[in-house]
Amino acid sequence: MYNDLTKGNLITIIISLIATIVSYVCAVYLIPIITSDEQVQLFFTTIVSTIGAAFLVNFLWEIFAKKRFAESIFEVAKISKNIEQSGVDHIDTDFSGINWKAELSKTHNFTAIFTYAQTWRNSNRVAIQKFTGKKKNKFTVIMPDYENDDIMAEFDRRYNYNSGKTRELIKDAIIDYCELGAKVYLFNKSLQATYYVMDNVALMAFFKHSPGKATVPYIRAESTGSFYDYIVSEKTAILDASVSVSVTTDANGNKIIKKEK
Repeated sequence: MYNDLTKGNLITIIISLIATIVSYVCAVYLIPIITSDEQVQLFFTTIVSTIGAAFLVNFLWEIFAKKRFAESIFEVAKISKNIEQSGVDHIDTDFSGINWKAELSKTHNFTAIFTYAQTWRNSNRVAIQKFTGKKKNKFTVIMPDYENDDIMAEFDRRYNYNSGKTRELIKDAIIDYCELGAKVYLFNKSLQATYYVMDNVALMAFFKHSPGKATVPYIRAESTGSFYDYIVSEKTAILDASVSVSVTTDANGNKIIKKEK
């Protein structure tokens, strides 16, 4: 595209070069011949030099700078188009800063996929209860299968927990999410990221590798883009490989988790 543009401006380049040379000749040779008055010479020389400098700058722009500038614009436009097509509208390093009350007010279907999300659940309990309190809303939670010893050992190592802590946290989370009105599923494989999928927006957050509590980054994508489609496909694949569970209470008042076939 730039090559065509350069060929089209060949006349401009030639004119700029000729005008620069003519201006130089006039300022150095012609004006002193026309008049001997120094004041008049200075006046005309200034005008001609300014014109010549403008043509010289235009000549240098066309030859050296224009291609680089055009390539930069094309590259920026390409990146912008790529972001637009992805649907990504926000990237942040602090997942805890998301306004979940606002997010959940715009959707009727909400699927959350994570290990157990104790902090998220406790911080947004009121917003979750308000969401599940509406009959037309559906809340789905998918967590790793606590009966899979290998997966539980992996998460214990990942979170630097004592053996068995992840299992207990997931079991507690199942009971709590069921009481909050969620339909809970267990995924018999490890999770590599966490996902929050709504009708028009999806978020993907990441596991951190540093010890202790810290903020984690996330990507937010609108349903009009390819990144939303990717997250939805991940949700579908995980859900298809999961089994649902229910919670009942025995005669002694103990909560019993039961996998549904």
